[in-house]
Amino acid sequence: MTGVDTQGLVLGIEHGQRYDEVRATLDVGSLVVLYTDGVIEARREGELYGLDRLDARLAARRELPPDELAQAVLDDCRAFAAGELADDCAVVVVKRTT
Repeated sequence: MTGVDTQGLVLGIEHGQRYDEVRATLDVGSLVVLYTDGVIEARREGELYGLDRLDARLAARRELPPDELAQAVLDDCRAFAAGELADDCAVVVVKRTT
């Protein structure tokens, strides 16, 4: 998977926050996945869920509708951490269809 590297605070969390503009061309079927740090920082015995695991889950299930793909990632994250999530976990998936 190819990523567009960007980071920052969640929209609206801090007044006056500035955000970098990032542009990418999305082919039909491409996904944009936004997630909170709680997803990749979920832990199991000190091991992080991490970007590689997230990328693998997204690649394996990329044909799912966006809402089902987001739920699949959250379910996998919770299972990895045995339900013991210490931070918020949120995933938003947008898929280009035409």
